[in-house]
Amino acid sequence: MAKAPGHQFGQMVGLLVEEIVKSVLQEFADQFGYYLDAQGHRRKARTGTKVTWTDKYDCEHDLDFVLEKDGTTDKRGRPLAFIETAWRRYSRHSKNKAQEIQGAILPTAEKHGWDAPFLGAVLVGIFTASSIEQMKRAGFHTLYVHRSAIIGAFHTAGVPIDFAEDTPDRDFRIAVNALQRLTTAQREKFKKDLRHKMGQDFTKFVAELAEALGSKIRKIVVTPLFGASSEFLTLDDAKRFLDADMKSPATVALSKIDILVCFNNGDRIDASFQKPAKARAFLDYVAK
Repeated sequence: MAKAPGHQFGQMVGLLVEEIVKSVLQEFADQFGYYLDAQGHRRKARTGTKVTWTDKYDCEHDLDFVLEKDGTTDKRGRPLAFIETAWRRYSRHSKNKAQEIQGAILPTAEKHGWDAPFLGAVLVGIFTASSIEQMKRAGFHTLYVHRSAIIGAFHTAGVPIDFAEDTPDRDFRIAVNALQRLTTAQREKFKKDLRHKMGQDFTKFVAELAEALGSKIRKIVVTPLFGASSEFLTLDDAKRFLDADMKSPATVALSKIDILVCFNNGDRIDASFQKPAKARAFLDYVAK
């Protein structure tokens, strides 16, 4: 079945945006020695051309970009950043798209909480203020590229299009044909112009990424907890227990060890362990 011109146009724009973001992230990875995994190419460390990671529920998610520490073509490294791109031609369903990104990234990032991964989203086109705010509240560093930048880039490439819900198929078909006719040089010029229109916002996004990945440990709080837990069936029983003059016996067994690692950029990692050896292994992991 042939794709609707509007849908085909949206896919082409989305692919262009991904290519731009990929070029920026690849420059960043090359500069700081990270491995960038992106969909569309094969890698021995995984199957196919998709970047698939599992979340804490063992559900699989196909992601756009993952920056890894110590990753190579042969093996996956530690995930230091999950970055998604999204394109919307009009505001309808923009909040659903934001929720879709959160549903994939948040439980995946939680599974890899020891790495405190950077969460990023590049939203392009038309997204409501509430959908953007929703992403930020969920902890995403968000770069929003308004549709005016897209329209301007199209005009520069000789493809005038002001997309809207009521744009007729014939206009999208014209745009699709024009994009398909672009030479490699024209396509690169188009991407360069669109990247330029992202301007300072893109620079700020990359700076936030650099700050997050270059963060240093500010302090480590270790809280060993001793003694057994007490359970009560009523609030009154619990309150009487708290009101009692509780005294610890001379020797009390270790219950657990809580560790809080604070970074200079405000990030933090909370962890809890039953045995000192596992707590030590956690600190060794964070130190790397």
